Amino acid sequence: MFIYTKFILAGVNMIKEIPFLFLLAIFLTITPELIAQVNKTKKEYDLFIKTSDSWKMVNKKLTISNNFQSNNPKDLPAKYFHGALLTKELEGREPGPVVFHVDFPSRGEMIFFVETVSDTGILRISLDSKVLKTFTLLTGPEGKGPWTASRTVGKGTFQCDYNKEYRVPIPAGKHDITVQNMGTDWLSISYFVFTGYSDKIINPEYESWKTYK
Repeated sequence: MFIYTKFILAGVNMIKEIPFLFLLAIFLTITPELIAQVNKTKKEYDLFIKTSDSWKMVNKKLTISNNFQSNNPKDLPAKYFHGALLTKELEGREPGPVVFHVDFPSRGEMIFFVETVSDTGILRISLDSKVLKTFTLLTGPEGKGPWTASRTVGKGTFQCDYNKEYRVPIPAGKHDITVQNMGTDWLSISYFVFTGYSDKIINPEYESWKTYK
């Protein structure tokens, strides 16, 4: 009799747990889908950073927050990236590298707009101390290369306007992106863009931002 009663009570308890187990199974099945849907519908915007119109690299290491925004030249990368071969001639105009400490929410890109190149620019982009991509930016006479305009600044030396965007892929997560000109002279970069980096539109007042968009 005791064994029979114990069996009945165990059955009753099992029946009581069935709704809980059923709801738990539904929760475990649906929750990942709901999270994925929320992440999918979450809006991500490109983070736009205009460089400061300076010959001197004031801030070489920048931590880029999700909603980074500043008009203070001390918080921004300088527009002019001096060639590494000019180090001895600069006297205060230290060349890069510039290091961006970033945290991409998902896989994205770093976009930068090269405006002008003097003599030869060799722009090296490194990700976590490993060279990701190198852009060789040559100069020459008008109509003899990918530039939109050219000027002679010395015997056999040219300054050329590229006015062109370049892109490098960046994986999700925290990274150090290093930008350095390894060339013989300076080059100018108007802005940097980190795609899908922010949850709101940043710095839409810049004309170059409107051009980029």
